[in-house]
Amino acid sequence: MNLRQIEAFRAVIDAGTVTRAGEMLRVSQPAVSRLIADLERGLGFALFERRRGRLTPTAEAKLFYREIEKAFVGLEHLNKAAEAIRNLQVGHLRIAAMPAFAEGLASRAIARFVAAHGGPRVELDVGPRALIVDWIAAQQFDLGLAVPPVEDPTIETRMLCRHAALCVMPAGHRLARRRRVSAKDLAGEAFVTLPLGSPFRFRIDQAFERAGDKRRLLVETRTQHSVCRMVAEGLGVSLVDPFVAGDMAHLPLAFRPFEPAVRWDILTLWPAQQPLSLAAQRLVELLAEQASAAPPAQGA
Repeated sequence: MNLRQIEAFRAVIDAGTVTRAGEMLRVSQPAVSRLIADLERGLGFALFERRRGRLTPTAEAKLFYREIEKAFVGLEHLNKAAEAIRNLQVGHLRIAAMPAFAEGLASRAIARFVAAHGGPRVELDVGPRALIVDWIAAQQFDLGLAVPPVEDPTIETRMLCRHAALCVMPAGHRLARRRRVSAKDLAGEAFVTLPLGSPFRFRIDQAFERAGDKRRLLVETRTQHSVCRMVAEGLGVSLVDPFVAGDMAHLPLAFRPFEPAVRWDILTLWPAQQPLSLAAQRLVELLAEQASAAPPAQGA
């Protein structure tokens, strides 16, 4: 007994004649007859009686047909489940991102993902780079967004993009009239800084130290978004990621390219022992599209 024989039997019952069954299956009438004969031999009982040129199902055929319908209902359920999985409509996608990327880059990509697919359920958590690395290594999340270094053999990484920091200042600041701002331009300026241990703080401090750092480190805060809010309150100037600049465009701020360039990579990461699901692959594509979009406006 094989699936083709079952399909032929079901088609004859539904269509009423071998000819119509052949049309439904797009095969010849003799082919349908052979499939039915082979099925009867395998089952060990007759399925049809020929009466006045028509096939009449036997009592055994009707019993067998009911069992087949139960199986096909289950098969149809499996087909629908597979379609839902293929169309990214079911499941649970867990994402972890550093604060600089969670509020803008990740949120916009997730919004596009949900609008396009309606599912699976998406969970976004925020944490520092070290914690995100731990989460991904422990397979607590499907996908992470962080900056290097990530040197864990249990984690796969892929470059998402590379960006250079922008100098952020109050909209009416004296340097807002310039097209570019240098480290020397910020000598004596109050500077809103990220905490020690932050990968962004480390790279920013390196750039200023090479230029003979003369900033005044006035206020320290944990996220780049709060840096922008403090700058908007007139507490100083700072450097932030372009994605953060785009998120904060509604505030009275000016953003300018900074020299020397302070660059950092953005990585996607996932557990090495857990290949990316179709949903995660689609979200990575959307993240890449967001990351490659035109940079935010550089004026207030």
